[in-house]
Amino acid sequence: MRRIPLLPIAPRPYDGELISSWQERVACRYGCTADQIDLWLECGDDDPARRFLKRDFHPRAQMLKAWARSCRLRPNQIEAMALGRMIRPAVWYVDDRRERGTCAECLDEDAAEGRDHFLRLKWGYVEAAVCVKHRRTLRTYCECCFARGWFRFDCLRGRAVLVCRACARPVSTTTRETEAPAFLNFQIELAKAIQAIVEGRHVLSTDDLTVAMQFLWMPTHFKGKPYIAWLRGAFGLHPLASAFQNSLSDLSVAWRIATLLSAAQLLDLVGARQLFGEPPTFMEQAFAGYLRGSPSSAAERPAPATKISSVKLQLRSDAEYRRLAEKILASGEWKEVAQMKGRSRDWHVWRLMSEALKSAPVQSGVLPPASS
Repeated sequence: MRRIPLLPIAPRPYDGELISSWQERVACRYGCTADQIDLWLECGDDDPARRFLKRDFHPRAQMLKAWARSCRLRPNQIEAMALGRMIRPAVWYVDDRRERGTCAECLDEDAAEGRDHFLRLKWGYVEAAVCVKHRRTLRTYCECCFARGWFRFDCLRGRAVLVCRACARPVSTTTRETEAPAFLNFQIELAKAIQAIVEGRHVLSTDDLTVAMQFLWMPTHFKGKPYIAWLRGAFGLHPLASAFQNSLSDLSVAWRIATLLSAAQLLDLVGARQLFGEPPTFMEQAFAGYLRGSPSSAAERPAPATKISSVKLQLRSDAEYRRLAEKILASGEWKEVAQMKGRSRDWHVWRLMSEALKSAPVQSGVLPPASS
């Protein structure tokens, strides 16, 4: 009779947990990885590519049976965790685990309640940027050493704990970011809207959203820079059109969220234009041409700049700029913006400056044409 390999210590899966998270929690009890247990159970895969699809989305029946038997579970208990059984297609999950965020406060609650740390499947949604429960931005890097990349499970004091691969410190709440409430609310509402679109509960369809994203990443004649650069030219580098492969699951977390914010502004989802302003006119016209199936109009670049010799810049006097700045600093909204940090603060400072300049007509100071 063939001996059945058993794992004496095998914690049960949690509700809302990924199969890979559960397997790694089991494996860390034995100081190894889930792949090594696969080999021991003789259900390993020679091709490690697309691990998300093979372990979490469409797990192999042989692997499910071997793990269930060794952990004394029924195969259908693990099969019920497979994401392929849900409405959401695979392209609407983040494929690369390094680009999936985690909420440190959720993990702290796990530890406080005597549970293992575990990875929630909702953190793998492409639109996941904020923990709705704790109103905290999901993190893809260690808040202690700032190393970026996936974390690993380690067994500490009998519990599975998510630790940084670089400094080996447990993932926990070390800082509390101050985000603008309006921006947090927008991100949460946008994530809900995207989820409704993916699940077919919204007036827009996934095709509508995909078309908008494809347009945003389409190269223009202006040095091949995609349209998204005019809405979200952030993160230190201009995006390359080749970075987008018709799926958000292939993008980094920063550009994934930037793409959704830009698509929301283009389609005016959940009041995006009220928060970020209208898209540039040339972009709206190009998008309309793209929807009509006119590649030439969609690929137009912004109007070429006039030669310097004929430019007349409308400048204000130093006294006017000072008056506008003092008006911003005296406003009630500035007190809230001053408490913000990071990109959110920079964005709202820029918005206040733009609104102040638009609201005050130029009184004086016209720069004369440059001499030829």
